Amino acid sequence: MPKSKEKKKEQKGAVKERKKKVIGALQDFGNKIYGQITSGEFPSVKMPSRSINNICYDQKLRQYILGTRSVKRSSRNVRHIKPLTQLSWTGMFVDELTRQRKTSTLRDVFYSAQAYEMSFVDQQESDNLITDLETVIGFAREDFSVFPEERSAIFGDLTIEYTLPGYEGKKLNLASHPDGMMIGPALTSSEFVGCKADKVIAIEKGGLFTRFIEERVHTKHKALLIHTAGTLPTQNGLEYGQLISSTTNSRALN
Repeated sequence: MPKSKEKKKEQKGAVKERKKKVIGALQDFGNKIYGQITSGEFPSVKMPSRSINNICYDQKLRQYILGTRSVKRSSRNVRHIKPLTQLSWTGMFVDELTRQRKTSTLRDVFYSAQAYEMSFVDQQESDNLITDLETVIGFAREDFSVFPEERSAIFGDLTIEYTLPGYEGKKLNLASHPDGMMIGPALTSSEFVGCKADKVIAIEKGGLFTRFIEERVHTKHKALLIHTAGTLPTQNGLEYGQLISSTTNSRALN
């Protein structure tokens, strides 16, 4: 089999495979809590500490990551009962989202909790639980279908194939819209099927992003343009890394 076809086959289905791993991690988390209860133990969970002292720089990834220190949240401690219950509910809620292939925003998670009589003091408390769940299962919130407000955009000669229900199999070239394509749930869950760019240019300001499109920088420099709108949200940062990998392999893909 030609190398180009092998590359395409490897990339094809990568999103679905990641979703399976996310569901598996959520299921393991739920099974652990359930097993502790049925065994007559106090339910508890260990998670990486998010303190400043546990943040270190990974030379290989070239980014800051959590270290090896962990904290334990146990229902044996009265003060931990509420946050542990909230964490378990959050896991259940996002598991349903992921299995049903639906999405939610951070704000919607906060309001949805009220329907389950799961109270949060404010959205910040709800957002913190989402972050806790990320550390417990080892996946970003966007992997389990929870997104912040859309604000980033992309433009360039990259062809994607949607995996979103109702749009599955439909392909789109990201240079087809003159304003760029918003990086939202549909785009972040899509498969990369073809890329003619060999570099990625990240742009903080919207005005410069528009000017680069007008000046056809993407064509002159064979680049993908990303409007970061400041700091990239988590999943958009992952998308950025995936794009870099895609452009590195672009000659093999085409």
